[in-house]
Amino acid sequence: MDWQQLLVGLIVTAAACYLGRQAWHAWRDRGAGCGGGCGKTCTSDAANGQAALIPPEQLTLRHHSPKRG
Repeated sequence: MDWQQLLVGLIVTAAACYLGRQAWHAWRDRGAGCGGGCGKTCTSDAANGQAALIPPEQLTLRHHSPKRG
């Protein structure tokens, strides 16, 4: 086996392990408070079932920054 193939194989294996670990942590930590996994309870309105709605009047507002020139 060529040393370049070995190097590519190691890089691909390391990338697969990294992605697998990230996926494992994402699935394992689901449902823990606000998603931080710290064990504290979440006090946000969205987490308590109260969605924060945007008033209809503000849906069409746009923020335009002044042009510099």
